[in-house]
Amino acid sequence: MQMATTMDDLPDGLQVEILHRLPLKSAFQCKSVKKRWYFLISTSHFVSRFVSHCEKVEVNRPFSFIYRNLCKTRLFFVSSNEIEFKCFKSLASKNMIQELVGQHNKSIDFSVQASCNEMLLCCANNVDVGDDGVSHPMSIYYVINPITMQWLALPPVPQWGRPLVGFICFYDNDSKQLSYRVVRILPINNDKMEIKVDMFSSDSGEWNKSLEVCPQVFDWNLFALAGVAYDGLLFWYGKTAHNKQLVGCDPYNFRFFELPIQMEHPVKCLGLCRGSLRICEMPSNEHSFFRIWELKDFVKEGKKEAHGAWNMRCISTK
Repeated sequence: MQMATTMDDLPDGLQVEILHRLPLKSAFQCKSVKKRWYFLISTSHFVSRFVSHCEKVEVNRPFSFIYRNLCKTRLFFVSSNEIEFKCFKSLASKNMIQELVGQHNKSIDFSVQASCNEMLLCCANNVDVGDDGVSHPMSIYYVINPITMQWLALPPVPQWGRPLVGFICFYDNDSKQLSYRVVRILPINNDKMEIKVDMFSSDSGEWNKSLEVCPQVFDWNLFALAGVAYDGLLFWYGKTAHNKQLVGCDPYNFRFFELPIQMEHPVKCLGLCRGSLRICEMPSNEHSFFRIWELKDFVKEGKKEAHGAWNMRCISTK
């Protein structure tokens, strides 16, 4: 009988039993060691085992929960320890105002804009940036890791009313760095169906502006202002005069496309669950039931079209 000699020889269950006993930061860092550990530590099973272990040994968690106040759009960290965000990368050399560095240790109200791969994109609005005596309302976006309590600030951009925001990120194992993109979209009402797009790339460290053509004129729902990252793309939910659609964006090529939705009732929620894109269908007048649909066999064809099958995952009735 051959005995296991290394961690690689152990089954997934035993590796989880070992890894979930590590301190949180160490476990998080193990995700960058090998792909197998990345997937194991990212599972809900690992999270439940880790939390259960923390409760048994009375180890303080980094936070109890993150709560967003919908009325004031504030981000609250609830924790037994004092929250401290430590800057792990500075963009002060690239159009960051030096005076902003002093604000990082102050109490700032963040609004949660989007999330991706355990990272949060937050925003502080009404920030006056400028030394010419004239008020310049700006928005400053922050990429936050709520587990390691690290964050970085992006260069300020002009403030908009309610832009669509998308955030996509992943950890590059080759460069050992976080790679991410932030997209802001402001629909423009004209016959050309053009939209104004601001895009920030961690590769360049700068915001790029462009005018892009949207496939159709969409009515953007308030709940879907935050884009959902799926398969290297960003998705928002919108309605045309005749159809319900998901509007997709390729943040690496500045391309927009449509993904049709054939649902009987309005869509109330769009999100990612266990790596799959899901939507929630619910009647507007009577909340007697809802359906959860999951996207399968997704294929992007060309520059403006995509196809996929929506399979019902569950239905709930009162």
